[in-house]
Amino acid sequence: MVRKEHYHLRDLIFNEIHRGFGEGIFATDLDFLEYRLDKNSIILSALIETKSEYAKINFSRLQHKAQRRLAELANLPYFTVKYIKPDYNVIIYPMNKLAKHYIPIVTAMSLKEYIILLYELRGLRCPNYILSKLEVHHIHETERQYKLDRIKAMEKEIVKLRQEIGLNGYKK
Repeated sequence: MVRKEHYHLRDLIFNEIHRGFGEGIFATDLDFLEYRLDKNSIILSALIETKSEYAKINFSRLQHKAQRRLAELANLPYFTVKYIKPDYNVIIYPMNKLAKHYIPIVTAMSLKEYIILLYELRGLRCPNYILSKLEVHHIHETERQYKLDRIKAMEKEIVKLRQEIGLNGYKK
């Protein structure tokens, strides 16, 4: 079972600090390193970069070149996936030869088709109960609950930050 998001906040302070380390210290985050378990072994399945529908995709950026290189060294298919709200349909961009084995050209697909692909990448068949959870009303309820959890987490983080920097009478 995939672990739930616990904090609904990302602390990106270290990312900002890293940006100040100087010229030539490049880094990129990895959105998804897909894998499965086989007994006690981890079997890597794919590298996936995700983008929102509003992101401008530029495949000549160093980020994509570095991720493609990593995928090739690891012998993994590499995809960029652009998701489109409200139903989270996706556009899949195959980024290397291994990815083109699964998706030969840029392809639009439903969320159900995408989850079937994720299982296929692992050499597995998607269970029907997973597909049934991907009905539109469930997706929207999941999104709504995620946003409510984020609001709660942000409220707690604001109080904590105010205490840390001594704002509005809060003292540490």
